[in-house]
Amino acid sequence: MDSPAPLRTVDEHARRAVALVDPLPTVELPLDDAVGTVLARDLVALLDLPPFDAAAMDGYALRRSDAAEEVTLRVIGEVAAGSAWLGAVATGEAVRIMTGAPLPAGADVVVPVERTSTGSFAPGAGAGPSDTDRVTVPGLTADDRTHVRRRGEDVTAGTVVAPAGTVVSARLAALAAALGHATLPVHRPPVVAVVSTGDELAPAGAPLGPGRIPDSNSVLLAGAVRGAGARAIRTGGVPDSPEALAAALDDAVRAGADLLVTTGGVSVGAHDVVRALLAVPAGDDAAASEVDVAAVGMQPGKPQALARWRGVPWVAAPGNPTGAYASFELFVRPMLARLRGLTGRATGDAVDESRVAGTGWRSPRGRQQLVPVRLDDAGRVAPVGDGHRLSALALADGLAVVPAEAPEVRTGDAVRVRRFAPAPETPAARHPAETGVRFDAVVLAGGRAERLGVPKPGVTLAGRTLLDHALAATAAARQTVVVGPPELSRPGITVVREDPPFGGPVAGLAAGLAALPRPEPGDSEVPVLVLACDVPRAHAAVPLLLAAAYGPEADAPDGAYLVRDGRPQWLVGVYAREALDGALAELASGADGLAGASVRALVAGLRCAEVPDPGALSDDVDTWDDAARLAAALASATAPPAPGQAARGPHPLDTDDLRRTS
Repeated sequence: MDSPAPLRTVDEHARRAVALVDPLPTVELPLDDAVGTVLARDLVALLDLPPFDAAAMDGYALRRSDAAEEVTLRVIGEVAAGSAWLGAVATGEAVRIMTGAPLPAGADVVVPVERTSTGSFAPGAGAGPSDTDRVTVPGLTADDRTHVRRRGEDVTAGTVVAPAGTVVSARLAALAAALGHATLPVHRPPVVAVVSTGDELAPAGAPLGPGRIPDSNSVLLAGAVRGAGARAIRTGGVPDSPEALAAALDDAVRAGADLLVTTGGVSVGAHDVVRALLAVPAGDDAAASEVDVAAVGMQPGKPQALARWRGVPWVAAPGNPTGAYASFELFVRPMLARLRGLTGRATGDAVDESRVAGTGWRSPRGRQQLVPVRLDDAGRVAPVGDGHRLSALALADGLAVVPAEAPEVRTGDAVRVRRFAPAPETPAARHPAETGVRFDAVVLAGGRAERLGVPKPGVTLAGRTLLDHALAATAAARQTVVVGPPELSRPGITVVREDPPFGGPVAGLAAGLAALPRPEPGDSEVPVLVLACDVPRAHAAVPLLLAAAYGPEADAPDGAYLVRDGRPQWLVGVYAREALDGALAELASGADGLAGASVRALVAGLRCAEVPDPGALSDDVDTWDDAARLAAALASATAPPAPGQAARGPHPLDTDDLRRTS
């Protein structure tokens, strides 16, 4: 009888997992959105900080040489923060100055108002001085401070203030703003699909039938993913069938996942669905590749698998909650750190520290043991109940990591403890697929595009047609309708033609809406994402639009659209279906009907939120120069995959590629 294969070490499995991923492309994000992401390039000061010599106190700006002893000076002006004194301070003169105001020319010191004959400035007393205004200041010694913040004394222009690989905190974003930056080059935050498997799983809070239990693993790992600075798409309770799991993974890939994480079904049971799906023979059309199933020397969490699903890295962890969370800490967290672009000491790992065991316990020889532990008041650690129970994990401060060669931990032993990472400074933004907002989509792809000389939908940028870029933006939609010629057909997409053909975007939108199903009686209205097909970076705008129109602080009942440089971008917007139907009916009843009607006229009566366009996401392709420019931008920041496409990195570009048609 053959001896069992040796267990793979935790370190070796982690090395193989991290090797599946690379840092994600660079995107320019507004400062508000950049917090929690990772710098892709060094942050360099564009301005001196402060940008000018400034008063550090309310008082009087004057020449130090005038105040060798107590002296009375003529007050010639006043300068407040946000203004400037254009004259110069001469001998015997002073200027009233407020904190933060630029120091006038000629002055080299600020005497605080409370040290002068004035005593204090009355609120609102901002009138200019009269010819008789005087102030008496005390004699100044070498020990008296100047109360002046000198230009560049904090940071000088050109200084690297944070290297690439640094996590953008709220404090760093504030510094970037002070140094002249409105956006930051960061690695795109990873999107992680978390899928729990099992016929026994029911949604949390749902009534439980015989043999059913609430799905908690997907909640656990999706929360851990967000806490690690990534975005999560959570799918719980996938049945134990290879077909159902394959469909869930395909949905995740279409939604733009950079990493797939499943729990359960990876052991050797009769219904272990992950093993069954990974056992499908490899071939040219096989969805799974680089399959690596292993028994890892850890407890819990021994059964593990790594693979790619349609090119997207996949980590398959066991269903035991502690084993699933240990798999996240040991394998998924380091992968997210690499995807995010973390370098140096900011590896994304939870904090490892040495602690003293307050009590002893047994450990399986030959397997690295991970035990949920709590710290007592003296800083010692002890296991929290049965380590396999979810309650133990919830109450724990960290995981004790016991080496594979140690048969036990004795009271007083030094134990390595992986402390659970604190919550991030800002929660990662939710992916459109998990906003809780169901939406449909209409993509307008039927224009003549006379300037290009070829149909716009087939123009290729960064290895993908304009139509496929648009479909990537609609990947999380419930249903998508493309308005255009029949040759634009794609699996799972409805293609319709406007009536009359080339009747303009309003006629096209009417045709697209007509092809979408109406809500059933009693169902809530489903909003509609409206996109022109020639806006290749619209995918990044979708979560912004959904948040503006349907987020907790939304107050625009009819939808939202982007605004770039003061110009509305109505064809990058999300709208209430009922509001669109009403506006279309009103236009159709006019003498000219819908053919040739303007989008401005359609939207004019709607109450929509105007969303500032960060980074020109609504930039469209109207000329070949536009195509080349946007292709270069996409090469450094790829969109999520369109339906049916695998995730992939940037593609080399050349002039011929740009003119390829579908």
